Order: sequence, then structure tokens, then C-alpha cells
Amino acid sequence: MMLRKIVEESHNRSIEFGISPEQKYSNRILEKDELIKRLKKSSDLILASEKIINKLYNEIKDTHFLAVLTDEKGCVLSIIGDEQIGEIVFNMGIHPGVFMDEKSIGTNAIALTLIEDKPIQLHGDEHFIEAFHDMTCSCVPIHDESNVIIGTLDLSGYSYSIHTHIIGTLIAAGYAIEKNYELTRLQNSINNQYYLPSCFYTIPIPAFIIDHDGFVIFNNDRIRTIFGYVPEKMNVYNLISDWHKIQGRLADGLNVEDVEVKIDSKLNRVKIFISVYRVNMNPDEANYVCYFKDIELKRKNEDNVNNSRATYTFDKLIGENNHFLRTIEFAKKISNSKSTVLLIGESGTGKEIFAQSIQNYSKRKNQPFIAINCGAIPENLIESELFGYEEGAFTGAAKGGRKGKFELADGGTIFLDEIGELPYELQNRLLRVIEEETVSRIGGTEKIIDVRIIAASNKDLKEEVEKKRFRKDLYYRLNVLPIYLLPLRERKEDIPLLFDYYQNKISNRLNKKQIEIPDEYYDKLIQYPWPGNIRELQNFVELIINTEALPDIDFNHTENLISLNNNVYEEELSLVKVEKRQIAKILKKYDCNITLAALVLGIARNTLYRKIENHKIDCSKL
Repeated sequence: MMLRKIVEESHNRSIEFGISPEQKYSNRILEKDELIKRLKKSSDLILASEKIINKLYNEIKDTHFLAVLTDEKGCVLSIIGDEQIGEIVFNMGIHPGVFMDEKSIGTNAIALTLIEDKPIQLHGDEHFIEAFHDMTCSCVPIHDESNVIIGTLDLSGYSYSIHTHIIGTLIAAGYAIEKNYELTRLQNSINNQYYLPSCFYTIPIPAFIIDHDGFVIFNNDRIRTIFGYVPEKMNVYNLISDWHKIQGRLADGLNVEDVEVKIDSKLNRVKIFISVYRVNMNPDEANYVCYFKDIELKRKNEDNVNNSRATYTFDKLIGENNHFLRTIEFAKKISNSKSTVLLIGESGTGKEIFAQSIQNYSKRKNQPFIAINCGAIPENLIESELFGYEEGAFTGAAKGGRKGKFELADGGTIFLDEIGELPYELQNRLLRVIEEETVSRIGGTEKIIDVRIIAASNKDLKEEVEKKRFRKDLYYRLNVLPIYLLPLRERKEDIPLLFDYYQNKISNRLNKKQIEIPDEYYDKLIQYPWPGNIRELQNFVELIINTEALPDIDFNHTENLISLNNNVYEEELSLVKVEKRQIAKILKKYDCNITLAALVLGIARNTLYRKIENHKIDCSKL
């Protein structure tokens, strides 16, 4: 109860300081030069904490927690922990140089620890700003030999990861840091070249520091996850093939943040995101700090930000088939209509992609897009999922009740996939929602909603009506604007386009190289019937990218191309084709620099020019 009072008082102070619950970032963040001074001032604390925090991390690394070290003012000095939650917290604006005191970011465990000078643990909405409501944070103060606070040590993680032993573990770690700090203060051997690496060593993102000549002088342990080795004393030009572009941006005074580059890695990685910042460890020389972000992880985190928003648009739909193009034009014309749309097509034809594209082409594009698979939810749960429920409506109902999918989609669009699987007894409720534009929770009253309905089915709903498995009146209310999506076997001319599109997309996502496809193999792909449609094609491309081989296509097995025999397609290449591929490969590697390419190939520049012309190699497309 005492802690609750402390939290309430802190919330009141946060309001007085002008902190908003919707605020996402701290009001105080140090610039690079100020941060370097701050780190130098706290170098004794950083060094005294480093080994202890690393040992602490090894004990908690499987619990999705993050360790944060701050100085006596709440300025973050270092972070170490699980890469996934580290990336999320980093994107929330918590990194070295950010102040976590009450005046800067409201109630949190670090702020209260500095005020109360004792261990503090906060859960969920005990934090003042909503961005921290999914977190649990535990913090202890760190004192010097005179019992003056010199910093704090905090452990933060998701609320579901709460462990009762955390405070005890933190208290022990804080005590060890205090003792280590006393010893460190006696050494008097701290200089600039030590405190800076200490900071970067603890950041949960791969990083290294290069000198003015481009040689790596410091790196943290996580750099192995990017390169597969420690690039100690190596030159950045050998590590990053696009470094000359980065160097050009830095020379022009431009920021380099999340720029996609190609790297030399032993882990089959091709591309990575890099951010580069200039620092001055020695006043006479410019050095650079390079941070790396995994493309797949970054995209995954981005995908989790707005999972109630439509992401696909019509310009992302690939195809040149006339019927397909007419279908897109029809979908664009009806996108702003409030009438219900029924998407009809086999599994894997892209019905949800069409639904999202309609949403994004309409005036509702900035409103919710809620998708629900009617066939994937148990019958006893689907009513509450669609319509929600009030508190006490049934045993186990959540306190305060819960909104259903229709309420969540208010103002936007609800996509009812596999509508043919909706239980017959619920079809009447859906019909009433369409006709009266109202929805009522289980145990509640009706509420007016503004929701556009897009339904989809891979079944023949007319046949389902005849078999008494689908209501005739509901069918006609859904089938106002029908859109039929062709199976892939009826869009043969689009197969090479889709194959190339997914190979490019998937190779980027997996960070692997594309596989060159001979014309003869494309012919086989076009003739295959693709019973799983675009989804099967996409899975097949992913198989090729992962195995770096072309499976043989057996037309005697058309149930699923992925489950075919493991024979690998072997193309008989002529010497002319081999030469063309090798020249194109070298040109691409050296950004079509004729001098370098000719040198590597061991031929004269004029000879290379002639071969490029003979083979009709277009450097602009490499």
C-alpha cells in the first residue's frame, strides 16, 4: 500500500511537470558531444558495472529482460539485454544520453529510485506514460563510499515476465557494483579510449568503431551476429561494399541512419541496415561509430506496430493478365462504396491482399482494417470474437467486458475470410448487423457502427445455400459487389512476373542471394498447374532461396510442388552462357566499374566492352 501511495504522488508530480500519458519520448536527450562528456564523467561507474552487468545478463538472457545503467541524474549510460526487446526499447527512444528522471518522462522505476533512494518495482499502468504500460521495471540505487547516489541499475521487461526474485538479484548486483566502484576509483588509469568502448559494448545492437583510415578499432560481442566473425583491425571498405557511398554522405555532412548496404558476411547475409555517427575520441582525428540492424528483425518489428491497418495497395498487385487488370479496375471503382463486397476465389489467390488494397484505395484508408478468419475460431468463441461481450455476460468474462471485431473496425473495414465457415446460427446475427448497421455485445445493448464489410470464400456459396448450410438472405446481402479472382493456372503469363517478384522480396527478407533461373525452367513453371495458387508459388520460391537449388518439377505429382522428390534441376550450360553469367556477376559486384571488372576478369577494358555488347548485358539492370 505504501508503494501505491508513492506511485500516486509521482503521477501527480508528472502532471505538474507537464508530462502527457501519450508522450512517447523523454523531454531531455543529450547531443553527441554532451553524451561523450557525460560518459567520461561516469567512466568509473561504467567500468565498475561492466562485468557485473554482463554476468547479470547471462543469468537473465532467456527471460527477455533488459539491464539499464544510469547516472545520479537518471541519464542512461549503457544498455544490455535480449536483442528483440532491446531493439523495441531502442526504438522507443531509450538509449545512452536519454534522461529517465520524473521531470523528463514521468513515473518510472528509475525516477522513483532516485527520489526515494531505495529499490522500486513498477508494473504496467503504474508507469505514467502509456508507452511503458506493457512493461515491468525493477530498479536499485548505487552509492559511493559516502553513501551518495551515483547511479541506478534497472531491469525492464514485458509485464508477463515478472519474477519475484528480480529485486533480490538486483540488490546483490548493486552492492557488487558499489564495491567494484571503490576499487576502480583507486586505479586512476581511466582514459578516453576505455570509456567509449564500454558504452558500446553494452548496447544490444551490433556495433563497431572505425578510425579515420577506416580500420576497426573497437567492436562489441554482438558484431558476430552480423558478420559471423570479429572484424578486428579490418578495413571497413573490405567489410561493406557500399562504404564509398556512406563516406560520400558523411563528407557532405548528411546523416546516415538505417541505410541499406551490402556486407561481406560468413552467415549468408547480403544486406543490412547501418547507422553511422561521427565521434572525436582524439580531437585531431575523426572516428565513426557504426550501428547495424538486422533487416528481418527490423521489418518484423515494423510489422507489429500497426497490425490493425491495411498494408497492401493495388500497385503491389503483380500481373498483366487482361482479366486480372480489369478486376483491379473494378475494385478501384467500388472502393469508396459502402456496399458489401464478396471476394470469390480458390485458396491462395490473394483475397485478403485485394481486401486490403480496396481499403487503402478508399476514404477509409486511415481507419482500422480488422481481419478475422471465420473458419479458424472455435464455434463456442466466434460469437464473442465478432460481437464482444459485457462484464458478467458469462462465467470467465473479463472485467469491464471486451470489444468485438465489429466494434474494433468502427469507421473502417472488417474482412470476414472463409465466410462460408460461419456457423449457421450466427449468420442471422451477421445479417442483422448488415441490415441495421448496429452491433450488440453478448449481454449488452445495441450500438450504431460504421463498418464496411468485405467477405471472402473459397467455397461456392450458391451451392452451400442449396445444401442449407448458408442462409440465402445473407448470401444476397453479401453478394452485392462480387469480385472473382482467377486461379494462377488461368494467369500463365503472370507466373514469371510473380516468380521474379517473390524471389526479390523473399531474398531481401531472408537476407540471402537470388537464384538465377534459366529460360527452360521458366517454361516448366508456366506449365505447372499450381493447385495452391500464388501461396504455393510463394512457398516454392522460398524453398529455392533457402536451398539455393532448383527442384525438378514432376508433372505426375500436382498435389503440392513443395513435396516433390529432392532431385535438383541441372541445366546444361554452354560456354557462351557461362561467360555471360560470370561477366554479369563481376560487373554487378563492382557496380559496373569497367576498370575493376576487367582487372578481376583478367581481360582488357576494350575486350570487356565488346563482350558486354555481344552478350547484350545491361549494366543499369544489374
